[in-house]
Amino acid sequence: MHSLEISRTQTFSLGRNVALKNVFSALLLSADGSTVGVLKKVLEEHGISTHAAKSLSDLRQMLRQRRCDIAILDNDLAQAAHSCELPSSWNGLAIVLHGRGAMAFDRRRIHLVIPKPVTADLLSRGLKALYTTMARQRLANYRHPVGLKLAYARLLHHGMPQPMDRATVVNISQTGLCLSAPNTLPAGSVVSASVPLPDSKEPVNISGTVVWSDSSGLSGIKFHRLPGFEQKKLQDHLNPRLPWRLDSLLAMD
Repeated sequence: MHSLEISRTQTFSLGRNVALKNVFSALLLSADGSTVGVLKKVLEEHGISTHAAKSLSDLRQMLRQRRCDIAILDNDLAQAAHSCELPSSWNGLAIVLHGRGAMAFDRRRIHLVIPKPVTADLLSRGLKALYTTMARQRLANYRHPVGLKLAYARLLHHGMPQPMDRATVVNISQTGLCLSAPNTLPAGSVVSASVPLPDSKEPVNISGTVVWSDSSGLSGIKFHRLPGFEQKKLQDHLNPRLPWRLDSLLAMD
């Protein structure tokens, strides 16, 4: 992945449809109060809800526990930490506020670099540059609440396959699902399943990796790359059930 750098001489106008209130959310990591003030003001003007992390470890925990479309990270604060890795299970967009020091984050995880000091204009241009990517990811990752009993499911752990009985899909998106099972599923194991879709005669066949699980029996499954026809079945079923109009969410002007 190549990160985009916003120059102070580039000009953009932020489209009117970006301000779809409460569709997107952002996590902020900066110890500079004036920077945080600028970030919150611009993000909230465009309908993006904001939450602040107190430290890098706090941010990583929040990324694991809540939905977040954007993480805005102050490179100066990250340089003081021993590890600047972002959770592998998080697939949102990372924006780094960069001063004069070396880049503390893995550039492969960075989508945009904004030079410091940050101004409202610089951030607005950055959001404009990333908007289409952010909107498409939001569509793909939106979790639709369901209660679907699996027609077929198998767990593969350490090379040993075993059937999964009484497993239920709690929610589903184009990129993964949350599964409720009688037993805790081991992280890193692989689930193959046939998921029935309401109002459809054809199930969608998926396989994916368990990226998290808890003692209640809930597990998060991240899909492997689905065949094109299976992906289309899923999109055709889920897109009409989104809480927003597709044309409004994807339009920038």
